[in-house]
Amino acid sequence: MIPAVLLILLILGAIAVDSAIDYLGQRELQNFAASAADQVVEQTFDKAAFYGAGAGAGAGAGAGAGAGADGGRITLDVDQANVLVQQLQADYSGGALTITGVQATSIDGGAGVAVTAVGTVHDVFGPAVGGQATVTVRARSTASLEEIQASR
Repeated sequence: MIPAVLLILLILGAIAVDSAIDYLGQRELQNFAASAADQVVEQTFDKAAFYGAGAGAGAGAGAGAGAGADGGRITLDVDQANVLVQQLQADYSGGALTITGVQATSIDGGAGVAVTAVGTVHDVFGPAVGGQATVTVRARSTASLEEIQASR
């Protein structure tokens, strides 16, 4: 009787460990998506659309949030955003999480970005107790220029 109880406790412990690893992998992917969205907004602001194609980079410096109301458009360069998130994915190194796909899409008429990431988490005990070896996790995070400006 006692060996059966110990075996059941061992299997339940393995399930608990793998569940914790899966949860932490999903949280890690969510943190990656949030960080990537913030970096995309900061680094892909389309200055030419905001200041005008002929304006220099310093034009309007220090004008603040109201500068867009004088005719400039607040937009993000989506092509540059996707290049950046692919680079962030390539630079990422995590323990049990492998990021398998990441994509940036424009939201709010180009004033924000949504980063969607997909990854796999590698379980430790799942294959040993007849479970799955990997779990697919997904995360989505958004950021806008207003959020970035408000956080400074």
